[in-house]
Amino acid sequence: MRGVKGGGGHGVHRAAQPPGEADDPKPSDGQTLIEMVVAMALLATVIALFAVAFTSGIFSSRNGQLKEVAVTLADSAIDSARAITPSSLLSGCTVGGSSCPSPAQVDLNDTSSAVEQSQKATTLDSTVFTTTVFAGNCYLQSSGQCTLTSNNASMIRVIAEVTWNASAGCPSGGCSYVTSSLISNASDPVLDTNLTAPDAPTQLTPTPGNGEVTISWSAPSYDGGSPITGYDVYMGTRSGGESSTPANGSTLITATSYTVTGLTNGTTYYFTVKAVNEVGKSVPSNEESAVPTAIITLSPGSGAVGTSVTISGQGFTAGGTINDNSGVTFDGTDVSIGSSNVTVGSNGSWSATFTVPNASQGSQTVKATDSSGVSASATFDVEAAIILAPTSATVGTSVTISGTGFTAGATINHSSGVTFD
Repeated sequence: MRGVKGGGGHGVHRAAQPPGEADDPKPSDGQTLIEMVVAMALLATVIALFAVAFTSGIFSSRNGQLKEVAVTLADSAIDSARAITPSSLLSGCTVGGSSCPSPAQVDLNDTSSAVEQSQKATTLDSTVFTTTVFAGNCYLQSSGQCTLTSNNASMIRVIAEVTWNASAGCPSGGCSYVTSSLISNASDPVLDTNLTAPDAPTQLTPTPGNGEVTISWSAPSYDGGSPITGYDVYMGTRSGGESSTPANGSTLITATSYTVTGLTNGTTYYFTVKAVNEVGKSVPSNEESAVPTAIITLSPGSGAVGTSVTISGQGFTAGGTINDNSGVTFDGTDVSIGSSNVTVGSNGSWSATFTVPNASQGSQTVKATDSSGVSASATFDVEAAIILAPTSATVGTSVTISGTGFTAGATINHSSGVTFD
């Protein structure tokens, strides 16, 4: 064997290696197999997660696109309904019957006389969308809610429901989208673009009573192009200080008068009225004030001298008295109301009787005052009357004729003032 000379100058001898062996050592075959199995498992997991995320993203994006289509179809159906006259909009298949069962996803609790107005199918990219339009009546409240409480502010609630089925993302009953809108019950609410709030009511007149004031007014000269649906009365205890909440609450007044109750006698109250149409409320009417006070009523309210009249009072001082021969006057003259004073009841009411004294024909003032100074007045119409004595006799009998309730200072003509048959 020959020596090989190295760089160090020393001789190094190597034994011959078997064929195929490398110079560097290697790990065993068992370690290499484990690493490969682990790597492959991790790779499979990553691929599976990526597939799930990719598929979920596709379905999520797809379902979002389908809902956008449903929203567009529903809004389009509402817009189309606005171009239909109310009578046509409310014609259709009555909901709840065998032909048009109540929809499961649509709330019709605050809608009366609901009908299925139309139904239309739209196919987009193999998905079928079914649009169903429902319409019915409700009444718009001052709160903005439209309910079944009638106050003459009639509206039409239009509901659009769009249903569809997708391969994923929908419940077993299918997907649905529901929207609604209120439409005026006027003859043509869409094309009439000049509607405004009405003018203010006019000629507001308050009439005080016992613990109450009755307000009357005239309708506005212009209704804003839309019918007046009602009125609101506003009240306060100082000029310009009326409450923002109507005295009539949430129910509109449909007449041109209203009685505000529960007031305090002797307190000054101020009132205004606003007219309401489908657009909104008018500016306030003229302001007027009134003071609730005690009242008296007379029964009968007219008659001849000597008529017995029942006088009744309300709003007087509880426990007070109406004095006989001074508590009640007729045209400024004291009249008797009985043999003793009358006591006012705990609710402020009392009643007595007097006889109409000699007075001229026409309206005369009756006034009652209690022991605390609370008073009230009413009018009695005196009617002229004549008395004959005797009332029956033979021809040629002398008859005395007396008159009451005639005009003071006037004359009865001797030849033409009295006729017989």
